[in-house]
Formats: sequence, structure tokens, C-alpha cells
Amino acid sequence: MADVSTNGPADSVTSSGLVEDAAAKNEELPPPPPLDFQPPSQPGLQNGWASIEERADPAQRAWVEGSTLDAEKVVIETENVRRFELNLPHLGVDWSERIVLKIDGSTSELTKKRWPSMILERTPAGAWVVVD
Repeated sequence: MADVSTNGPADSVTSSGLVEDAAAKNEELPPPPPLDFQPPSQPGLQNGWASIEERADPAQRAWVEGSTLDAEKVVIETENVRRFELNLPHLGVDWSERIVLKIDGSTSELTKKRWPSMILERTPAGAWVVVD
């Protein structure tokens, strides 16, 4: 029995079972656009609002995610972070109001006392404290 194709020449298949497209293989893909933390004309977190200073486990991936609600509440979630820096001018909040800061479920008040940035560290009990 002969193997007949009516769709033209067959693409080669890689060892993983994926079809290899020669044209796509040679084509350079453009880099992804930078993350946009602040929609145009909207309050919110701006690029550079936080940076990880130390991971809890250096061998594992770590991240910090955040958002602002009503320009008076900052909500931050972390994973595998022992210490991070919070850059206050980039939060996009209304500093004339009382600012609520919620990190990993714990709520406190955010002030400009340590302007322009503060370093937060997770205690062994899981609480976040300002260390600088």
C-alpha cells in the first residue's frame, strides 16, 4: 500500500512530535512589549513600584503582584519573597487620603513616613514589617 498525500510535501516532525515549519523557524519574533502597570489616564501602579530584594528560597521563582483600588487601597500578593522594596511615588495613590496597604492578606496603613521608598521583610511568623 502506497502512502499518498494530496496536500503537497509533508512538514518534518521533531522528536517531541511537533511539526517543524521551516519558514517560522527562520523568522525572528519581535520581543514582547514591556508590562504596562498603569493604563493611560488611570490611577494605579506604575512601572518600578516594587522590586524583590531577597527570595525566601533562592532556588525558586519569586514574584510580587499588586493593584490599587479606588486610589486609596494597595493590594499586594507575594510568592517566595523574604524582602522587597516598595517605591511610594510609583503607587499612583491619592496621598491626601488614608491609604490602606494589604499584603498577603494582612492589612495596615501606608504613610509617607519613609518617603520615597521602604523595604519590607517577612518575619518567620509570616507578618510583613518595615526594616528600612
